[in-house]
Amino acid sequence: MLANMLSDFWLLFATIDPFSTLILFLGLTGKLDRKARQLIALKAVLYATVILVIFLIFGQLFLEMIGVRLVAFQIAGSIVLFLFGLQMFFMPSHEADQPVERIHEIAVFPLAIPSLASPGSILAIILATENARHPILEQALTGLVMLAVLALTLLILLCAHAMHRILGNTGEKIMVRLSGLILASLACEFFLEALSQA
Repeated sequence: MLANMLSDFWLLFATIDPFSTLILFLGLTGKLDRKARQLIALKAVLYATVILVIFLIFGQLFLEMIGVRLVAFQIAGSIVLFLFGLQMFFMPSHEADQPVERIHEIAVFPLAIPSLASPGSILAIILATENARHPILEQALTGLVMLAVLALTLLILLCAHAMHRILGNTGEKIMVRLSGLILASLACEFFLEALSQA
């Protein structure tokens, strides 16, 4: 059982990928003060938790009800992620320099979804709690592991203030472009993985 929990931890840590989200977080919140960044981090992780818990409980049933295969869901999610990555990469410099005022919107999109609750992490939690393969106890333990990964993600995002002080304005601009490139790359990886499964 411990081995399964460790396996689930690394699977969810890899798919939730808090360090990629940290890069995105730094790029989007560079002009905000520490308190605003902490609020965004808290909201983003909270929203991602709600989304992933919903998919943990109802995801497989919902996709079966509407006739969508997991691989099709992953392809659609990867396309959305890719388009957003391109948007960030080609963002004009003056737009990147503007202070971000819509804290709620940023926390929901793109931080909570599709960065934390990404197509990969949603698929991972659905497969790790598949009703036909895992009893209720195992599914509950997987849920606890998921919450632990999200708590660790929150701690990582809360440390962004120190990194922001090191990077400065030029570093922020680089982080925005780097965030877009990473998101586009992750999207391609999800897309290719889905194609191989199809």
